[in-house]
Amino acid sequence: MHGSDEEDFSDNISLQYSCVFALIQVGEYVKRLSSELREDNPDVDWKYAAGMRDFVVHNYASVNISKLRMTVLKELPPFKDDCTAIINRLSKL
Repeated sequence: MHGSDEEDFSDNISLQYSCVFALIQVGEYVKRLSSELREDNPDVDWKYAAGMRDFVVHNYASVNISKLRMTVLKELPPFKDDCTAIINRLSKL
């Protein structure tokens, strides 16, 4: 399923639900981070991640599948890289 083209993605409701659930989880975890950690890492777009969660949860019926796919493909990997770098830095303290 990974690497599915847009048509495959739009036809695969299970994959869409999985992506939506992942975005919801990411947003929930971001909201639980301390304000200190978020302030110490201003280059990470915490507000976008939390906002995506809110949008998906409160506007589920109007989620654009193409934009969902692009968010997962384009926005999530750099966000993951940022979070991984923070975890690695904190684990060395």
